[in-house]
Amino acid sequence: MSTTYKPTAHLPFYGNDFFQALEGYSDGVVIGYLRALWHYWHHCHCKGLPDDDEYLKRVCRSQDHNWARTKGIIFDGERFFRIQDGAWHQPRCLREYQHTQRVYEAKVSAAATARKYNPDNKPKPKPVNNPRNDLQPEPEPEPYSEAESESESEPRKSRTIRRFAPPSLKEVLLQGAKIGLPGDECDKFHAYYESNGWRVGRNPMKSWSAAMIHWRTNWLQRKGFDKPQPSLADKLFDKSIRSAERDL
Repeated sequence: MSTTYKPTAHLPFYGNDFFQALEGYSDGVVIGYLRALWHYWHHCHCKGLPDDDEYLKRVCRSQDHNWARTKGIIFDGERFFRIQDGAWHQPRCLREYQHTQRVYEAKVSAAATARKYNPDNKPKPKPVNNPRNDLQPEPEPEPYSEAESESESEPRKSRTIRRFAPPSLKEVLLQGAKIGLPGDECDKFHAYYESNGWRVGRNPMKSWSAAMIHWRTNWLQRKGFDKPQPSLADKLFDKSIRSAERDL
């Protein structure tokens, strides 16, 4: 249950409307108007600010030399505070207070009604299952069909993981012919991994064809086949350097 606050507990503040209405005015006017709203809500309970010049000046905390201009803006009788029955009222603030008063009274009435029917404020007991409902027979299962069994078995098939199968030497030679790895290197590849149980480091191998590609890359690096070839410009530059050295 939500907490019930008195209407004067909180003053609603609509920042966009407030600063848009006071745009262009000095800080003294803005602070004075905010103080007047708070005093009107919290102390006067929106029953009106007295039409007393000295009283209003103390509420707005305005200086004597600025009070005439500040009062003419805040208590202008049109946009901000308006005189009604000999007191100053802010129409929107008055409507908000009346709405808050109605909400407060409704919550107080609801709380009184709840205490009337539950004076000890005890929690309501939880509903107990009816034993007769527990004794009711369970519904019969739907008839079995082969289509349902096949549909249920499909996800299990998709979740199966293929186990690694070591290749034979013939398979390694065929794969080496595809990727350009010589036969003797294929023999070395098969013998090496056959001896260590087809493991890559400490982990079991997952793809022997990928391991062969890696073996081929290392073999090319050892042979120097993958070294970058000099460009035509580099060759011409080296040739000019050598000819210049000969001339010297």
